[in-house]
Amino acid sequence: MRHQTVSKTGFAFIELLATLVVLGLLGAVLLPMLGAGRFQQRGMTSSAKLMNIGQGGMMYAQDNNDRLFSYNWRAGEAYLLPSGVTRVGASDQEAASNQELEILMRQTGRISGIAKFATNTSRLVHRRYNHLVLMDYLDVSFPSDLFIDPSDTNQLMWAANPEDFNPGSGVPYADGNPGPGYD
Repeated sequence: MRHQTVSKTGFAFIELLATLVVLGLLGAVLLPMLGAGRFQQRGMTSSAKLMNIGQGGMMYAQDNNDRLFSYNWRAGEAYLLPSGVTRVGASDQEAASNQELEILMRQTGRISGIAKFATNTSRLVHRRYNHLVLMDYLDVSFPSDLFIDPSDTNQLMWAANPEDFNPGSGVPYADGNPGPGYD
């Protein structure tokens, strides 16, 4: 009687199970390293952006009597907006709001129509948009992610599409008050 040898084609169930276990263990070891690499990349990107901002700030200071970049329109002085309207701020805060409006209108072309920028002098503009003066000085095109931390997804999303400020857009206050701690 002759014995026939049967050739194996494919994996046995045990071999398949062992392969999946090994791949699972490799994945469990490698995934945290990939996450750490992404975190490290964000940190390097953030550091490079901070260095560019610092160098730009030094250049601004050299050209402006050693002053830091900030809004420099002052109360009581008349300034012309791109819309042709002349504005005089009653306070330095209102003048700074007008300067912010002038920069945004000029940089984006949103001067008239439904997408034009509205004047808002009730909020302190310095706390978030002080970088507009430096951005304008450096002639960085608007919008730019130079001044946005790489882990700030809301600001990155808004910078990618600055005209989408409807509910669900991620823009601060688009969905109403953002809740405690935002400001």
